Amino acid sequence: FERYNTNIIIPFQYRITLLHLSNPLIIECLFSPISILLKFIRLENLHLRNIESKYFEELLIHLISLPFLYSLIVSCTDNVQNKNIFYHQIFRLPVLKYCKLTLAGNAQSNSLPMATMEFSPI
Repeated sequence: FERYNTNIIIPFQYRITLLHLSNPLIIECLFSPISILLKFIRLENLHLRNIESKYFEELLIHLISLPFLYSLIVSCTDNVQNKNIFYHQIFRLPVLKYCKLTLAGNAQSNSLPMATMEFSPI
């Protein structure tokens, strides 16, 4: 993977429109540091499988800076205590049209606060 990352992904990250990653080690390697995600300026579809919720929470902060991200599919491996943190950040993504989250955790969750001044394209 290192050679593929060095020779293909890194030099062409500004042209990549789809990323489908399912190995947690590759996700960490590719997005380390997390701010490197900002270089994927053409990214439209992001599929992350088997990601830790803590890492996804950090990643979400940077997703808002991707101007073309319209599809997000995420599957977290561990229990999520407060899903509303994810929901709130996802609703802030400017052009997101499709989102599928698989979050393990308790069935109870607090209702989302009503946002009167925010708009979501979802």
